[in-house]
Amino acid sequence: MIPMLASQLQRETGWRVSSCEILLDQSYTNTDESFGNIEITSKRGMTIFFGFTSSTNKKIEMDEIRILNAENIEVCIDNKDENNLFAAAYDIVDQTNWRKIAISAKYEKQSRKVKSISFNRESEADILHFVENQKNFSDWVKNKILEEISKSHE
Repeated sequence: MIPMLASQLQRETGWRVSSCEILLDQSYTNTDESFGNIEITSKRGMTIFFGFTSSTNKKIEMDEIRILNAENIEVCIDNKDENNLFAAAYDIVDQTNWRKIAISAKYEKQSRKVKSISFNRESEADILHFVENQKNFSDWVKNKILEEISKSHE
């Protein structure tokens, strides 16, 4: 781990949610719980990574935060810093729309079903390119399409 000052993190700009992943969804139970991970990235490649838990009534809670520098090395609090690095990270996270994205991803996964995928070999490369470049497709849908493409090669 590399020590970092809160002011260094606060100088980063352009924070956006770069990844939202639902790991476990128990919507079919009466708890309506789901768990996942969120990754928020700055323009220069700093990353704030954390898990979340979502339960009934769209209540969503953030788990422990990890901060990674642009080289993907985890950072920690610098002992000389009067400010708290993790408090600054929580402030940055709160300025993004991560809650809305996490809730949308949870409900998207529940409601979107792929019944069948059909294509021919000539269009396979186009479909693969299309799927890999869609930001609004859930990872689950992308994986289903890629799975069908790989089955066609067997």
